[in-house]
Amino acid sequence: MKKPARALRRQPRQDRSRERVDQILSTAQRLIGEKGLAALAMVDIASASSMPLASVYHYFPNRTAVIAELYRRFSGRFQERLKDILRSIETAPDIRRSTDTIIDAYFDMLKGEPAIQDLLNALPADKETLNLDIAHTRAQAAAFSARTQQLVEERYREDYTRSVYLLFQLAGGAVRLALLQGAEDGERIMADFKRLIRSQLAEFDLT
Repeated sequence: MKKPARALRRQPRQDRSRERVDQILSTAQRLIGEKGLAALAMVDIASASSMPLASVYHYFPNRTAVIAELYRRFSGRFQERLKDILRSIETAPDIRRSTDTIIDAYFDMLKGEPAIQDLLNALPADKETLNLDIAHTRAQAAAFSARTQQLVEERYREDYTRSVYLLFQLAGGAVRLALLQGAEDGERIMADFKRLIRSQLAEFDLT
């Protein structure tokens, strides 16, 4: 079985090493924004970073590892935003409101990072990064369920947890589609997806 993509070859311990890793990643993200993900190459990252190619390979074994670390950092930023939203949930009606907030937060974050949009749109072509995305999204859905399931009647909780997982997985695709379609169509897609979520949650009597 092929092992999941490793991001960093070694974790930077010194400030200088962390700065180099940050420089590699910021350069890679800029290059993706300028040329697209398909054109990203280790030699180009090294050249644009003004560092030897060997220095790039010192931290990252390959291009996939750079992409995986960019994804992890974006996902980590969203995870922190999700934690803030989850802390605001106190009642069952809060669950419905929070789903709109989560979708809007993800949309706003992704809208501000075109290079990450390109990376995420290419996920189906990169199995390792796709599996990483599925795992991170599963963890986000689990955090949402852990915070909210006590507000759902016990008889619904198993189905509720499965629905939350599916909705979180679908949300990424819906947001990326909305961003690809432009402002007017994108707003309709977002509104339609929020209605779909509310309709699904209505089955669990969140009153």
